[in-house]
Amino acid sequence: MSYRLARRACVALIVFGSLLASTFSASTQSLPSPPSGAKVLASGDTSVTHGAGSNLFVPNSGTFYLDYAVESGKELMLTMLTGEQYQAISAGRKPEGQPVMKYMVSGSGTRTVSIRRGDYFVAFTQGGTGTRLSWRGSFKN
Repeated sequence: MSYRLARRACVALIVFGSLLASTFSASTQSLPSPPSGAKVLASGDTSVTHGAGSNLFVPNSGTFYLDYAVESGKELMLTMLTGEQYQAISAGRKPEGQPVMKYMVSGSGTRTVSIRRGDYFVAFTQGGTGTRLSWRGSFKN
């Protein structure tokens, strides 16, 4: 390979990489600021194709804050279940009761719910082709 061809290939890769980075950063949203005095229980930054989730333990009764930032122009289903509901689904049984939270989310925002001490499961689903997601679960008494 000639020097001139190698140089052009390097320049093309640099330009492509720069465009890809700027496109990626433009397509992501930023998380809202966490509430003052809240304790972060879990967080993540991922690409959701079929689903992404996390187990959480909430130490006391209080308010749970779920901050999210979904890739621009995309939406995801946010579902929060009790530990018992998640175990039932994992075992192939129908869970009792309604989910703690269930919303279609897009852009950047926060959902809150008053909950009791216990185990919970937070899931983001319906990503399709790999939707970028940042999220944070916080708790405040």
